[in-house]
Amino acid sequence: MRGSLAVKVFWAVFGTAALLVVAITTASVWRVDRSFSRYVLQLELERLRGLVEQVQRDHAVRGDWGFVPDQAQDPEGYRRWFNRAMGQQRPPRGPAADVTQALGLPSPAPDGPPRDGPNEGPLDAAPPDAPPRDANRPPPRPPDRLALMRRVAFFDAQGRNVGGAPVPLSQCATVPVEVHGQVVGQVGLHIQKDALATAALAFLREQWRDALWMGAAALLLSAVVSLLFARHLRRPVRELVAGTQALTRGALTTRLPTDRRDEFGLLADHFNLMAAQLEQQERSRREWLASTSHELRTPLTVLRALIEALQEGIRQGDPATLQRLHEQVMSLTRLVDDLHQLAQHDAGSHALALAPVRPHDLVDDVLDALAPRLQQAGLQLSLDDLDPDVTLQADPQRLRQLVLNLVENSLRYTDAPGRLHISLRRAAGGWQAEFEDSAPGVPPEALPRLFERFYRGEASRSRATGGSGLGLAIGRAMAEQHGGSLQAFPSALGGLKLVLWLPIGPP
Repeated sequence: MRGSLAVKVFWAVFGTAALLVVAITTASVWRVDRSFSRYVLQLELERLRGLVEQVQRDHAVRGDWGFVPDQAQDPEGYRRWFNRAMGQQRPPRGPAADVTQALGLPSPAPDGPPRDGPNEGPLDAAPPDAPPRDANRPPPRPPDRLALMRRVAFFDAQGRNVGGAPVPLSQCATVPVEVHGQVVGQVGLHIQKDALATAALAFLREQWRDALWMGAAALLLSAVVSLLFARHLRRPVRELVAGTQALTRGALTTRLPTDRRDEFGLLADHFNLMAAQLEQQERSRREWLASTSHELRTPLTVLRALIEALQEGIRQGDPATLQRLHEQVMSLTRLVDDLHQLAQHDAGSHALALAPVRPHDLVDDVLDALAPRLQQAGLQLSLDDLDPDVTLQADPQRLRQLVLNLVENSLRYTDAPGRLHISLRRAAGGWQAEFEDSAPGVPPEALPRLFERFYRGEASRSRATGGSGLGLAIGRAMAEQHGGSLQAFPSALGGLKLVLWLPIGPP
């Protein structure tokens, strides 16, 4: 597994996820660390909203800051005033209510029983069923958990401390005090850095702990997903490796499963297509060797028998025997020539000698040369040329041999008396020649195989009347070399129809 694709994919996905988790967690905690102190301070300033509103009312009534009790000289009075201003004790109705309405500020709660429940009321008022309080004993003080009363300071418009905590303006977070649209001073809250740092440290510890747990869970999840994804990719890769190894061992029937719809499925389809083509080529090679050896064996066997008969005196070297020897030698020569042409075509070593060719004249020459044989075979020939002035860029010698092979095919396999009709014309931007003969025909399922090497369409066609089965294969190879095509169809005359198409321009 070391160095394999699955391991690389696993570490790539897991490493990317780990870096993202660490980066996001660190950035989040760093952001919280920077904004936590400011956030806490904003919350504390929000708690001073009622105090600021009350200060605005009192300043509107007095016109100065004399309404703030001196915390050093009258701590109890300052405490009562501060609690009332913070909303913990309802202020009495009086001139301040009129000023509040005139300034458009929020109105204080009215006297009397509270609307929200019986537990609300003055902080220094005792419940109805409570025992009487000692007159000499001071009233109980409400808890000040945030120590706001000891941290709040009041500053006039010039920034001078006019009450509250004795701290300078520079050490406070402030809220402006506006009366009639003008800033008359500020309410400041002394910033206690040690307290904020302690609270921030505790909060950040919780954040780090939660972030570490979430990061660990995210890393575990990414590891599981990376492992599953790596295994998902490893299976088709292993199948592909096993398939290629099987092909190298010669198991050309190997196929890969094609149940995937991704790139691996497409790769499996191409692999199967390649394996099928290799299997077909191997089958064709074996058939080619078997057929070639079989075709060569027949004339060689006849030659051997004749020569041995001459040697043993069974036969004499008369003209008839010499004629049979010559026929077998010529048959063997034609077969070797055909094999040589096919080998040249497969190797692509035979270059075309292109020249202007009039197919009408070329077909006439071939038919004139084969006229005696056609007459002897009992075939009636007819020719229709709708465009006799067509000129092709082709190799004259190979094109002549191509037409000769097509006429020879009808000459050898058509029963007498029979017909051969040839039609020449322009078609589909090129030149087309149709060769139609009479019976016997070729079964439709055998038509695609006519161009296979050593294939004969009729089992009754022997080598004595037919060729080696290479003529049409050579013809298609020549047509394709010229950039054209050669196809087989059933003929309306009852036999075979061969359609040759060649481009008019150079291939």
